[in-house]
Amino acid sequence: MGLVATLMTVVLLGVDDPLATKASPKLFKPIDLVVESKPVGEFLKSFAAEQGVEVVVDGRVDATATVRGRFKRTFVERIFSDAARFANGRMVVVGEVIYIAPQESADRVAAAFLKARQTLASNENINEAAWKEKRSKTWDGETTVQSLVVDLAKELGLSVKNPDDLDVKASAGSLKIVTASNLLSIWTALADQTWAIDESGKTIVISSLPEDARLERRVRAPSAAEATRRADGYRALPDTALSVDVNGSSIVLAGPWSALWAAERLDREEALAIATAKTQKPAKGSKSPAPKRYNPTFKNVTLAQFAETVSEHMKKSVEIDEDSLAKAGKSKELRLNCVATGVDLEEMLSLALEPLDLKFRVNGDKIVIYAGK
Repeated sequence: MGLVATLMTVVLLGVDDPLATKASPKLFKPIDLVVESKPVGEFLKSFAAEQGVEVVVDGRVDATATVRGRFKRTFVERIFSDAARFANGRMVVVGEVIYIAPQESADRVAAAFLKARQTLASNENINEAAWKEKRSKTWDGETTVQSLVVDLAKELGLSVKNPDDLDVKASAGSLKIVTASNLLSIWTALADQTWAIDESGKTIVISSLPEDARLERRVRAPSAAEATRRADGYRALPDTALSVDVNGSSIVLAGPWSALWAAERLDREEALAIATAKTQKPAKGSKSPAPKRYNPTFKNVTLAQFAETVSEHMKKSVEIDEDSLAKAGKSKELRLNCVATGVDLEEMLSLALEPLDLKFRVNGDKIVIYAGK
């Protein structure tokens, strides 16, 4: 069974699927990547350019936070998502655009975009050619969201209702070759607003983001037994407000966009693991188990907190040689930042400790962190 064959069948199609995006092939491409220490906003923009996807970073997230990481066979979207958390933000996909939004509004933006897309698709009075036309826009930090939306409305031959609700400065950015609906959803989100087209197809109506960000997605498994197994996996996803109902081979998922996306990632990561396992042949005579892999995220934690977390999750004793640190003018209050996927224990320790000029040694179930040669 190939990679695609192991994925769930999505019952909702097109505008009704909250996760529908033409960027999926690029976002769910597994890559290896090493990220040296740099501001997360800088990384997000350069990484998007390398991957051929469009990104907008909301000015309200902490784009100056430092990110450092190592990723192995990791989906592109997962790297965006991990980096967004370093900026105290959250990644959502708005049409063909990666939007790094404030955590409190990200899911509401995704829910609003789906509703706007649905109302646009069902409106028989719009100029379809104008809405389907791909556009490229660049704006600076002095431009207001209001002027961006009003100018685009003029290009579409439309008026704007409640434009004063958009009278805030936009975060500097640019988008290339995207539709007007993508532009409107991103721009209005910068002001915590959304948009809809009225029944006449002549007016863009501005309104506040919805308070209810709950979405629904229906998927179908190859069998009832597989649906039950998948549902158990969805329910076990950490930190996701996801409800899961199973009826035969059909599964109904309900929750915010981020929870639905986490379920989709789970399916795709499992499919990738199956496909990878089938292409790998074990070395002859080798019976030793593969090293355990970890997906750590440490943001602005002290060395002491890092050691405590490693000890708890790795079930090993972690000792900090404070005497060696003191001789080097350091302490266990040093702070570190790192994120990784698919790394073994020593790779994770190196990633976290090298920027602090610290070393480690692993002796069985004991890890010692120290300064010096």
